[in-house]
Amino acid sequence: MVRLGGLQIKSIVQTIVMQHITEIKPIYFKLFGLHLWQHSLTTALWAKKLAKSRGRILT
Repeated sequence: MVRLGGLQIKSIVQTIVMQHITEIKPIYFKLFGLHLWQHSLTTALWAKKLAKSRGRILT
């Protein structure tokens, strides 16, 4: 936990919490939800990396 740092731990916790905020019927999640969630998470991580490389964020 020390190696990750407070901001990374916060980011991980927020990701886990966001997965459980909305209740989705299992059939829809099996068809679309998992792929959509993985795409959204990947897009967010790349956006964060791009912003960091351009000096837009401090984390």
